[in-house]
Amino acid sequence: MNNKKNYNIGIDIGFGDTKAFAFGPNGNSKKTFNKISFPSALAYASSNYMGLESEKKYLSFKNKKYITGEEAINSKEIIPNRDISFLLEHSELFLFTSIQLLSQKYNMKIADFLNSSEKICVGLPLDYWKSYKDILSEKLNTFEIKKGDEHFSINFKKVHVMPQGLGIHFDMSASQNKFSLKDKNILYVDIGFETVDILCVLNGIPTQDYSDMIESGGVIKMCSNLNDYLKLLKKQNYRGCSEQDLKKILKEKKISNLNETYDLTEAVNDIQNKYSEFLFRHIKTKYKHLMMKLDYIVIAGGGKYYITDKFIDEFPEGAVLFPQEPEYSNAKGFCYKSMGC
Repeated sequence: MNNKKNYNIGIDIGFGDTKAFAFGPNGNSKKTFNKISFPSALAYASSNYMGLESEKKYLSFKNKKYITGEEAINSKEIIPNRDISFLLEHSELFLFTSIQLLSQKYNMKIADFLNSSEKICVGLPLDYWKSYKDILSEKLNTFEIKKGDEHFSINFKKVHVMPQGLGIHFDMSASQNKFSLKDKNILYVDIGFETVDILCVLNGIPTQDYSDMIESGGVIKMCSNLNDYLKLLKKQNYRGCSEQDLKKILKEKKISNLNETYDLTEAVNDIQNKYSEFLFRHIKTKYKHLMMKLDYIVIAGGGKYYITDKFIDEFPEGAVLFPQEPEYSNAKGFCYKSMGC
């Protein structure tokens, strides 16, 4: 195996989903991008959990056993993940799961992929970045973990921690072919599951002075409204859903109960319109002094897909832009950053 450090990795560990982008050789010498995504769900591994065919899928970390992603969602041992302490405490598990899935994309063993990866770049919500960036970088730089009986010693040369939203700026700057974003005034609105991170770029330079974070203002706000609506549907005997389930219902605009399916298109459309209006009002109020100076507003993150014309129509034609892959934009931009950090 060639031990040359070939792979650059960008990871966006969100409250709803973890997204990762990698750039490196795919089988032959040609370098390609690969991406993965999985729910940021974590549960304690139980010997009674029959969804696992064996303990080979367990991740052992600091004397505890875990399962991550889709398999953790339906577990009774799922760990609540609504605050920054959760992401900081368990970030190594989400990083390792990302590495595991990316190695499969490149048809490599986990150990070989790790041995060929030297630098990674990850993000933190804006309000937490300054306080926790060094802590997160140190945690992810070096740690020990086991998958089943296989032991891994993680040791990256560089772990770069960036504020959320800046990855979108790197992505748009690298992939925008129609026109240059150089020296432009841009508001990047990153709609995540828990937070909305708003990064302001003036004359092409990111500035923390005008940046903002709306806590509990992301997709979770729509999920909460949807949950309240479903509680009123007594005929469904609705007993509540997990946040991950609510996110799925919000996307599919329907809910199933045994052999019956209920169409929620009208209700979900109304929730999305109200959310779009909420976001517009927040931006208009917070940035009223900058509106005349802005060239563009960029909407990204997984919440982009819930933004309706009610938001877009409030701005001049062509003023609202979207990355090619909104939900992966931070991770892809972080991947670009890892190439140069």
